Amino acid sequence: MTLTKLTQADVDSASVLATARATIATDEAYLASTDWYAVRYAEAGTEIPDEIKAKRAAARTEISELREKYGITG
Repeated sequence: MTLTKLTQADVDSASVLATARATIATDEAYLASTDWYAVRYAEAGTEIPDEIKAKRAAARTEISELREKYGITG
């Protein structure tokens, strides 16, 4: 594909998609970095702090919404 044939709409669409993918990657990294809370809860029953639970839930919601909106698969 020749870059000179891209329209502004193509560039804007690619930019939005790239931003969505970057956001998903950031959310997934956050979930991975806090998975130990869930493991600790499952193994020892130690409660997950409310702030962490809320942020994890928000990250999962954002990932799902972005994937659905832009047709991004896992």
